[in-house]
Amino acid sequence: MTIEYQSGEDWIKITDDTKNIPADARIKITVNYKNIDAKELLNHNKTLRYHLPELFQDSFVVLNSIQDANGNKIGTIKVEDDTQDVLLSFEESFLQQDEEENKKINGNFSVYVTTDRQLIKGQPQQTIKFGEVTKKLNFEEDSDARLGNLELTKTEPSYSEENGNGYLTYTLIAKTGDDLMPDVVVKDQFTKNQTYIDSYIGVDTTKKTAAHQPNDKNLPYEGNGEQFESKVYLQDSTKPGTLIWEIGDMKAKEIRTLTYKVKLKDLKPKGKKYPLKIFAVLVVRSTDSYIFDPSQYKNNRQQFLNYVKMKANWMQNDKIEILNSQSGNYSVLALGTCSTDQVDDRTVVLAMYKK
Repeated sequence: MTIEYQSGEDWIKITDDTKNIPADARIKITVNYKNIDAKELLNHNKTLRYHLPELFQDSFVVLNSIQDANGNKIGTIKVEDDTQDVLLSFEESFLQQDEEENKKINGNFSVYVTTDRQLIKGQPQQTIKFGEVTKKLNFEEDSDARLGNLELTKTEPSYSEENGNGYLTYTLIAKTGDDLMPDVVVKDQFTKNQTYIDSYIGVDTTKKTAAHQPNDKNLPYEGNGEQFESKVYLQDSTKPGTLIWEIGDMKAKEIRTLTYKVKLKDLKPKGKKYPLKIFAVLVVRSTDSYIFDPSQYKNNRQQFLNYVKMKANWMQNDKIEILNSQSGNYSVLALGTCSTDQVDDRTVVLAMYKK
């Protein structure tokens, strides 16, 4: 008997020394049978039966016919669904040929299987017995780390102001599927819109335990009072940098959240020194290449403000009224677009400035 696992388009032969067999690999088992007595087969319903070890599942054969050396069909082969037994059923006419001789039958067949991942998770080193043959199979350790399902989302930000500075608050949500996930580490980094981010608040390159609830120091916090022991820090000292959230081991169907705040840069129109006043944060749906541009509405300020009111998840009505009346000849600037990988929405921070 030989056992192989599929790697790309190649089949890798498994020996007792083979390590790190993928837990989700497709496996091919080839069995050679020799000197099977034809008369014994006639007395046993003309059938050879091979029981597959409990480790294997989803078994099937590609060739369901048995042929002799000349290519003539002499029987059928199938996997019995309820028992996972491989059945080789020979035609009676073939078995009765040359009755005066002590006819012996030789041949081979291949069956394809997958493995029971739950068994492998509990015991990556497996020993199987197939007939009189014993084989050792050394599967990968911690297969959940590669095969487990981890869903990561990032909420749309909420905007706030403190002491004349603008801030965005985000929440990262990590959710496991049916399997546990060991050593979970989440990296959060601003890409296209990092131009508008000054810094993460309450975190630096020193690894610290996340707070357990909202706090007046604006430290990143996990959950809402749960006593998790995750760590947060910045990967390096560059600004705004990359936030690292070390969760550690997660149970199956577990949800963890981390809420943090970033400070917006005090941006000015290029070449100008006009002070900006943020008046709205809104969500627009667009393509990746599209950046919201208020100048599209330069000839219809009312249409623009109606759009803002419809889309805004935060706005200051007093500044909206100033824009509406066009008092002081204010202009509008889109400071940036923030997005997540999972959705096609854009969060736009709008500011007004006086020419």
